[in-house]
Amino acid sequence: MGKVGKNLLLAGLALSTSLLVNGSLQMASADEGTTPRESLTTTQAIEGVLPTQPDADQKVPVDDTSHTKRAFDGRNLWALGDSLSVGYTGSNTVDSWSSEENLKPVMDYGSSKRGHSHSGSQISGPSSSTNPINFTKTVADVIADPDFKAEQQPIVIIELGVNDLNYSGNNLGYVQQRLVQNIRTLRAANPNIVIYGILPFADYLGGDFNTVHGGGYSYNQLTDALTDVYKGFNIPVLDWSKYDIDRSRDALGDKVVHPTAETYQKMSAVVAEFLQANAGLLKDNTETDTTSNYQSVGWQSLDNGDVQYSMKDDKGNVTLASGKTKINGVYYWFDPKTNVLAKKAGEVAENGKTYYTGADGKLIQGYVVVNGQVNYYGDNNTYYKRYNSDESGYIQMGDGSYRWIENGQLYTGFRSYYGAYYYFVDGVRQENQWVSQWGKKYYVGADGRSVQGKAYKINGVAYDFGTDSTFYLRGGESGYLNTSDGWRWLENGQLYTGFRSYYGAYYYFINGVRQENRWVKEWGNTYYVGADGRSVQGDAYIIDGVAYNFGTNGTFNLRGTASGYLYDGSQSNGGYRWYEDGNLYTGFRYYTGTYYWFVDGVRQNAGWREAWGNKYYTDANGRAVQGWQTINGQSYYFGNDGTYFLRNADGSKFTGDVSDYNGSASSAKSGYLYDGSQFNGGYRWYENGQLYTGFRFYMGTYYWFVDGVRQNEGWRTAWGYKYWTDKDGRAVQGWQTIDGQRYFFGNDGTYYLR
Repeated sequence: MGKVGKNLLLAGLALSTSLLVNGSLQMASADEGTTPRESLTTTQAIEGVLPTQPDADQKVPVDDTSHTKRAFDGRNLWALGDSLSVGYTGSNTVDSWSSEENLKPVMDYGSSKRGHSHSGSQISGPSSSTNPINFTKTVADVIADPDFKAEQQPIVIIELGVNDLNYSGNNLGYVQQRLVQNIRTLRAANPNIVIYGILPFADYLGGDFNTVHGGGYSYNQLTDALTDVYKGFNIPVLDWSKYDIDRSRDALGDKVVHPTAETYQKMSAVVAEFLQANAGLLKDNTETDTTSNYQSVGWQSLDNGDVQYSMKDDKGNVTLASGKTKINGVYYWFDPKTNVLAKKAGEVAENGKTYYTGADGKLIQGYVVVNGQVNYYGDNNTYYKRYNSDESGYIQMGDGSYRWIENGQLYTGFRSYYGAYYYFVDGVRQENQWVSQWGKKYYVGADGRSVQGKAYKINGVAYDFGTDSTFYLRGGESGYLNTSDGWRWLENGQLYTGFRSYYGAYYYFINGVRQENRWVKEWGNTYYVGADGRSVQGDAYIIDGVAYNFGTNGTFNLRGTASGYLYDGSQSNGGYRWYEDGNLYTGFRYYTGTYYWFVDGVRQNAGWREAWGNKYYTDANGRAVQGWQTINGQSYYFGNDGTYFLRNADGSKFTGDVSDYNGSASSAKSGYLYDGSQFNGGYRWYENGQLYTGFRFYMGTYYWFVDGVRQNEGWRTAWGYKYWTDKDGRAVQGWQTIDGQRYFFGNDGTYYLR
């Protein structure tokens, strides 16, 4: 086949969602491989690769396989493919089996050029398609690529077919024909080309490997057919079933077709093994051409998007469908001159009879409207036109739809039908429409019937259509209407002043004009409408800097200025602030059982506060503290009588500066006290101001403390006895299982081990 060139061309057409293109029929589109270990002698004989000399920069280790990896050394890898070459997992794109990131660690070569990889590509798809770009178009692009033309001996790896299986209605013989055609095109472009084939990896769409898809064949039948084509050209084929690699659903990112990132990496190792095992083609590429005559029987899409159907007669001859043709119980129309499936609805003729075909190529029987005239095409699967109908009434057409016909013509106007009046335009029943007829206005609802009633609501507006079955609109229109003067609220044609409910909110109108940003008095109450015209509500709605209470029960009337901890949508503390008489408040306020400090309504957290001549401290949650507290390493006493202010250790009021507070005065404190430490929520046990170690009775049981910190699970020794505290720090009694051993601690409230 000529001298070794530079580039390795990878044509891997894998997967992606395909489209129904130009009328073509479309249907629904690993683990580790082992690296081969050839002998040095074998590789030298096949590839002429010499081992590294002893004085070279790199020494050849025992059992080195790098000589096999270098069969493609310096050759670039060109990727033409679909989603398996792109690296799609079903949700995102990763390094594919053909990427340098995965392939270079397992074999030596130049670089991967993957600009011709296209998700969704099909072997048999039309070349006119741009989404996806199919194999025929890909081949045309490749042979026109200047870099490809510069290659003396391009190397092509074709990996495709699963999109034909899942997303094409083309028959298997047609897929084989298109593969043969494109292989011949590649070889014609450069007779020195070396081609490798890779079969589709896996497919679980709608079933398993034996599930028959829209083209009439399964995954296993597809791989057999592709293998037959490749062998006819003397092209080596990578059959994944021959390698130790996981092709189960778990190895696929979408559990259907696309591998995971890990599986892609393992696929690269298999590809490297396959290429190295067949590296002999680079030296001796015996070119053959398949002698098989693959017959296309079934649906096939042409490059321009046209669709044909080929059939085999009793003698084995294959012909293209022409004229009226029955396929799987359905009658189609194929142009007798081009054998192409009809793409446009209309009448067609054959053997003196007239038929009607839909835009999908299927013949239609029954009543069909043609140029405003109703024709009848029978109802016994003969499909030819009997006559121009003179029928009248609400008639079902051949496509399943209904039309009102008068003497064979599509009708426009009102008609009575089953006790109600309906309005038709060109035979089509109208719905949710205003209708003008006989100088009056009517309305037909969602079921097409003319409506009536004294207060029939349309888009939230009540209208009077009477109750005497005349159905026409009485009086002027009512509602929020777009008049010549703009949008206005009308009541029986008159401009309205007052409140009106509209789309779930209340608006106030003056002479029909919606009011905005103003106070309104109505029904003895006061209201406010905002910038969008809606009546406002809320416990703390702010107007000109003052918070007002309009309630939250849908009555909207003013209750007064706002007071309390109210939601106003501000950015602090979840949108809550404290108001007093409509104004943001600064100072202490009692709320849910304790005192909090607010500044401009915003609850403050940890910090010193001054009020009423006293000093206070609020913790991280904003609550005023009491008792002994450790703040920045200093102990302070805030009393225990619910007054919260700072005082001396003897309980007297502290009047100096906080920085002068004598922390040593806290020596008298005892008990389980909050001091802000990092353990147990900031609590430790003190005895006379000192952190305590030992048992202490607290909240009905005994706890063990070390340097004031409550301990949890463990053995304790005190008073000459042994005790056990559980995970909550409590001394246990009774029988207990500890580390698989049974222990008895008595049942008399003494807790020690017996």
